[in-house]
Amino acid sequence: MLHPLRFKILALAAFLLALAGFGHVLYQSIYGWNLDRWARNQAQQTARNTYLMCRTAQAAIHRSLQAPLSEVRAQLHRAAPQALQGLEMAAGAAGEGEALRPDQALGALLESLRSKTGHPAAVYRRIEETGELVRIGGGEEKTPGGEYPGQVLPGSDPAALRLGAQELVLFPGRAEGRWVMVALLPLRRPGGQGVAGALQVVLTSPELEQLVRRIMATLIGRDGYVFVLGGKGEQRGRYLLSKDGLRDGEDIWDSLDATGRPFIQAIVVQALALAETSGGEELPVVFERYPWQNPGEKSARHKTVAIAYFEPWDWVIGAGYYEDEF
Repeated sequence: MLHPLRFKILALAAFLLALAGFGHVLYQSIYGWNLDRWARNQAQQTARNTYLMCRTAQAAIHRSLQAPLSEVRAQLHRAAPQALQGLEMAAGAAGEGEALRPDQALGALLESLRSKTGHPAAVYRRIEETGELVRIGGGEEKTPGGEYPGQVLPGSDPAALRLGAQELVLFPGRAEGRWVMVALLPLRRPGGQGVAGALQVVLTSPELEQLVRRIMATLIGRDGYVFVLGGKGEQRGRYLLSKDGLRDGEDIWDSLDATGRPFIQAIVVQALALAETSGGEELPVVFERYPWQNPGEKSARHKTVAIAYFEPWDWVIGAGYYEDEF
């Protein structure tokens, strides 16, 4: 039979051991919770910083391209009557299924712009019934995902939708392996009777190239990074900026996570919803969490992505990290 004092000592020791174990578990839980919150805050701030970098770059690009775009506008204004006539002639001369070709006046305008900018120019004819834009000749600019704008730009594409209400639609693209700015200028019918087509001009932009380099150099944890997807139209769910640029242009809209859920679709849907809630002082950011298994890994790891949406360029910005790296 244990002595009462000895029993009390043993009971106290057992209690202290249990308390220490509980304290350790509690500490680990609180530490893990704080670490997870810190990692989410890091990703959230990275997504916001990337958005702000895009906005700053956009303003700088508009300033630097003001002079060359003014010259393009002046040249287009002088050639507008011939350009409009050339649109109708090209459309009337093309048979069903044939590519539209510029007439002599349009060809001269495109060649003149090419000599000034160093990049191919093109003219689009707008199809009234669908709102789509059909290219009439011009260059074969390569952008993320192939040609964008391509031979046909759907009426649902953000650039085509904005063309009627704006005198200039300016967005990023790629030409000859470089990031460039693509400008669409509307060709309006006389008397304000709508848009007949658009002139496309490609312009070099060091500011855009610098922005892309900064985004691609951003890391979160050991393997986390920032990526950019297209949100609407032809670029919906397509990688515009991927890790190390290795998957730029790839369509990942139907990609599934380790449970078979289309997580890219969820990311894009959440991003587009942000456009409706971006009127406040603080830039809205949402999160998407999903399990992902890379080739060569034995099991899936959970990944969290902070999402922002830069609507002027239709850029879905994702700042993602693996939870086990924190």
